[in-house]
Amino acid sequence: MPEKHRSNTALVTRDTLAKKLTLGHDGNPNVLVFDTVVTISPELTGPPVTSLRIEAPTLYATADLSRHYLFNLASGALTSVPSRSNRKNILNTRISRVTRRNLIPILSSPDGRYSVAFYTPQAENFWAYFTWDVPGICVKVTTFFKHAVKTGQSYSYRNFVIVGDMATVKASAMQLHKRESKGITYEY
Repeated sequence: MPEKHRSNTALVTRDTLAKKLTLGHDGNPNVLVFDTVVTISPELTGPPVTSLRIEAPTLYATADLSRHYLFNLASGALTSVPSRSNRKNILNTRISRVTRRNLIPILSSPDGRYSVAFYTPQAENFWAYFTWDVPGICVKVTTFFKHAVKTGQSYSYRNFVIVGDMATVKASAMQLHKRESKGITYEY
């Protein structure tokens, strides 16, 4: 193998990341369920792990989803996020961070025919929703979880990704939120 193409083939950790994607939820074909489980191995093969910050899941899409919105699940209000949001970095990208779980991000095409939203019912270890874009190139939406961890423990995260036109995405998000507020739990 040429010198410049070497890679590390030695195991550096026994920690695991397992993902499960379910298409459709509770009779709604527009809802995708992303379940993620991280297990911190009791066998420390690398440096000790004491905290975790994970994006679970993340979606990258074309710049066709150029409209950014925040949808308030408590009130049903949809608010446009301006093209120059609360932070701007050296790459001239737009970054939004939302730390309220009931204020979910929706990315949409200008005409609303194609939309995607992220929603997590999980309060434990939730840190924030993020949206990010490089104008004219690509967009990203993700849910971050952040917390302390212990070796030998597993940590589960559930997220819903809702797809469809804007009306379908909003209605599906409200349906999920109503189910959660009635104390109906989701099985992992």
